[in-house]
Amino acid sequence: KEKERNHKTNEMKRRDKVLRKTVGFLSEEELRLVEKWVDEQENSCTAAEIGEIIDKDPLLIIDWVEAGLTAELNTNQANTKAALELHLNTLGTQNGQSTIFKYDNLQDLIDSISNLPAWRLKNAERPDLGTAFSVEAIQKDVPRVTKLPFVFNI
Repeated sequence: KEKERNHKTNEMKRRDKVLRKTVGFLSEEELRLVEKWVDEQENSCTAAEIGEIIDKDPLLIIDWVEAGLTAELNTNQANTKAALELHLNTLGTQNGQSTIFKYDNLQDLIDSISNLPAWRLKNAERPDLGTAFSVEAIQKDVPRVTKLPFVFNI
């Protein structure tokens, strides 16, 4: 039993290290939400899925850049963070956080990004609006975190 407990502790430390390295900009509360999501995904897996890539309930995490959002708002009052969140919430849910969006499957996440307005893309007159990451597919208790540069850049 002690060996099993040590193994679980080591898995959690490895997962925490991966999350902090890739999405370390998240607040402690947001990191706990992502860790809770990982636990829920692992607990909902069948024995055959453990250690396999699982395509369900992916997250989209956005590190918003306030300078870019403000510059875009100064260009056009309709181009707001709330407008982008509305598009992202069409197929996903926000779970009370403006940085974390949850989807039923990877295709919904991709469709949600595809439906974002074109003004979100970087231009020479302002900084980026943010950096996006997907968190998906648990493999050996560690989520796969992928930076998605195409969300705000071409």
